[in-house]
Amino acid sequence: MALTTQRTRYIAIFTIEDDILDKACEMLGQHLSESFGGVTIYSGEGCHGYWSENAHQYLNQYSANVHQEQVIIVQLSVLPELAQQALDVLQVTIAAICKDLNSSTRYVHVESEPVTAHHFKLDHKKSKAGD
Repeated sequence: MALTTQRTRYIAIFTIEDDILDKACEMLGQHLSESFGGVTIYSGEGCHGYWSENAHQYLNQYSANVHQEQVIIVQLSVLPELAQQALDVLQVTIAAICKDLNSSTRYVHVESEPVTAHHFKLDHKKSKAGD
């Protein structure tokens, strides 16, 4: 039987130094899973952001001076009634982890969208040889 629910999905993207990447992911995963039941975190090789040096401004044209940086991408889906709490927890948690690990992270990009989540349990019954 499938379970279907409405959720608010947050995608948070921020830069992080290579030497603290694994620890930051572990800390984020632990805290957000304890708070909301689970989280998906993308990081590591091939997970890069490209930013113009003035990307934090709202301009018609951005500087050609573009930086490539290691990023963490957090995907967190919560029930709609927990949406504001989740956003607050994301902000506080990322800030605390960056402070604890002495990261130079300054900006976090967060997007949200309503989604429909579908859950089903896999039946892992083993079949006999020849079936």
